Amino acid sequence: PTTARSNLVCEPLYVEPLIAVARRDHPAATGHALDLERLGEAVIITTGEPTYEQSIGTEYRHFIASLSTTAARTLVVSQPTTVIALVREGLGAGLLPLLAARMLHSDDLIYTTLPAEYRRTVGLFTNASRHPSRAAQVVRSELFSAQLAEGLVAPT
Repeated sequence: PTTARSNLVCEPLYVEPLIAVARRDHPAATGHALDLERLGEAVIITTGEPTYEQSIGTEYRHFIASLSTTAARTLVVSQPTTVIALVREGLGAGLLPLLAARMLHSDDLIYTTLPAEYRRTVGLFTNASRHPSRAAQVVRSELFSAQLAEGLVAPT
């Protein structure tokens, strides 16, 4: 994660794989997996905040740029639940981070992990010009001492 604000500091918590999700009748569906090369044949739905912070969602844009699709064939929404709802309605394939895909998992959809070069780093942002409160220090300590969920990796 990056930020244009010089007083913000990011401490990476974990690295998370990205997951493609689609209905079983999607053009990229091949049995129990998705042919990632064919995802660009239909609309790709992602989360992000295109009108707020342009760096949010860049992890998806890198993958989409590797496909034979254009920005006009993508749809950015603000919530992972909306991605799944639109995928269920047959409006395209979705891209989600692992934890969101796991939380919203449904047996009627197909999930495929993107290659390792397409992942996101999740971090804790703090204001370097302020001393954190005791509560903030405890939260930070708990976050960094917690065991990572299956599929997440520690940042390098």
